[in-house]
Amino acid sequence: MAHLQTSEYLKCPKRWHLQSQVALIDLLRQGIGWSMVPRRLIAAELASGELVELRLAAYPFTEWTAGLDLLWNAEANTGVVGAWLKAEIMRTRIVV
Repeated sequence: MAHLQTSEYLKCPKRWHLQSQVALIDLLRQGIGWSMVPRRLIAAELASGELVELRLAAYPFTEWTAGLDLLWNAEANTGVVGAWLKAEIMRTRIVV
């Protein structure tokens, strides 16, 4: 399991592990715990005040980017969905 470089700020004896962001957001809306969730998934909840963004002095690393490699077979037809996914990933790429 990969750990954030600053994971010493995130130690917690009780953790939930969920495969669904929908289920995760539901737990957050019930007031159960905290999580790192893409803002676009909770924009309405943030705007209404139902959920709040935590800004912790001890953990200033709330902005982060996840790396993603895009590989495909140039000889294979990826179809409409594959073409859309490739274009979308390329459109939002960050080069460092």
